[in-house]
Amino acid sequence: MKLPILGALCLALIVLLALTFVGGREERLGGADASAQSKVGKKFIDGYEESRVASIAITGAEGKIDYHLALAGSKWTVTTPASGGDPVPANQAEVRKILDSLAALHAGRVASSAKEHHGKLGVDGATGRRVVVRGTDGKNLADFWCGKGAVDLKAAYVRAEGSDVAYQAVETTTDEAPAKVGENSIASAVGVTQSHDTRFFENDARLLSGVKYEDLREARLEWRRPDPKGEVKEEEAKPFTLRRERKAPADVPKPDEVAAAPKKGDWSAWKMADETRDVRADSDVSSLVENSILNGLKWMKLLKYDDAKLAEQGLAPGWLRVVLVAESGAETTVEFGARLTEKVVAWSENTWEGATERWSKVEHDGYFVRTSATDHVFVVEEWPVNSVRKKREDLLKPKEEPKKEEPKKEPEKEPEKKFPGLGD
Repeated sequence: MKLPILGALCLALIVLLALTFVGGREERLGGADASAQSKVGKKFIDGYEESRVASIAITGAEGKIDYHLALAGSKWTVTTPASGGDPVPANQAEVRKILDSLAALHAGRVASSAKEHHGKLGVDGATGRRVVVRGTDGKNLADFWCGKGAVDLKAAYVRAEGSDVAYQAVETTTDEAPAKVGENSIASAVGVTQSHDTRFFENDARLLSGVKYEDLREARLEWRRPDPKGEVKEEEAKPFTLRRERKAPADVPKPDEVAAAPKKGDWSAWKMADETRDVRADSDVSSLVENSILNGLKWMKLLKYDDAKLAEQGLAPGWLRVVLVAESGAETTVEFGARLTEKVVAWSENTWEGATERWSKVEHDGYFVRTSATDHVFVVEEWPVNSVRKKREDLLKPKEEPKKEEPKKEPEKEPEKKFPGLGD
């Protein structure tokens, strides 16, 4: 009798342990109360209507706004650290992905109702991205965290700000269509899987889109050390300053005339400041400044963000710092860091007639750079950096080498002519 009783007790203990394990696992990955469960299968954003959306702010770690999308008329604009705080035209197709995803977003199963699980699910301030959708009335339509969790790498998770309940994100396009989970979710639309990219820009996203080059009066190239490629040697890495002055306007309005705006004269040619050696002609200096240095800065297209440690990117400090000074005195700086050891992969849209593929894969050499507008570090193409990377000697007249005097040659003596029969 003792053995059957002992066996029954063991069996009961095993069942109890199993239930405890399952219950613990459920609490760890998805235990929730009835109110949290009641939202499962329903739209995550109550009363969402696209017509009411005025702006979308997407925030990364530490509360920094990576993208601020705003509707201006019928077109969307984007403001990021890269735009210097100014709105620039957005990539309308990428904004459309967010709007469609917001409309289709549903709450799937409860992933967790415990705050300590937010990091694993990617829905906290350190790992997730916060999405704030503001309406035309100035009020928030939605405010939630979105992430790709470590519990299930194929799934995305969402959590309303102020709530501890996190749901698996489910996307449905119609009432009849089955729910889709994971890759086509809101996470990819807001950039959780492609953090700090530039896809919300139009195709020509520029590093210094907010700079008005026609208003610049000074450019300083502050060399600190040779460039990573070694094309500028130690003795050549010397800082120099370029300036130009505003001329008096050609036609000054008469005292009794009211001008709509103060008239400005043309700029003088660019010149090197505080230079004792012979400088090239003003036209040559201006051509190099406009067509090489400033043109290179204009054409620095963003390939991606990169927020790793500055020391690892050669930016503590960089090898070259360019300071642009506007007529108003406002300064914009660009710091150049290490050259990338690997190619940067980008995609270029094929817009020409007869193109068989819409997108082409392009690989670029690149440099790490940062600007005074943001703490972010960016990657730009190499060729405009090569255009900006000018040394002081490039603007100076080449030194004339002293002419070497060739040794005088003694005139050759003609051999004496001998006549036959004379003195033989």
